Amino acid sequence: MLAWRTTLLLLAAVIACAMAVVNVRYQSRSLNSELEKVRQQEQQLQVEWSTWQVQQVAASKNDRIANLVSKQDMQRVDPSVTYYMTPATAAPSGPSTTGAAP
Repeated sequence: MLAWRTTLLLLAAVIACAMAVVNVRYQSRSLNSELEKVRQQEQQLQVEWSTWQVQQVAASKNDRIANLVSKQDMQRVDPSVTYYMTPATAAPSGPSTTGAAP
């Protein structure tokens, strides 16, 4: 009679341990899945942050150049026109319509 009780008690302990193992594995998989989602979100935020920083640098350069132009009373230059500098005068030689150096 004692052997049956011991056997049933050990069987119940084995079943309880098996259920605990199943529960722990389920939680582990759930946490790993959540971790992957958070890592993907982190990567996306890193990309957005880098993009924002590049935009900030570009904006600050443009603002700085615009401020310098306005302070020094400079004129904006048409990028389609090429100006050549001569070593003797170091002044613009005027717009070139042919695209060749004078």
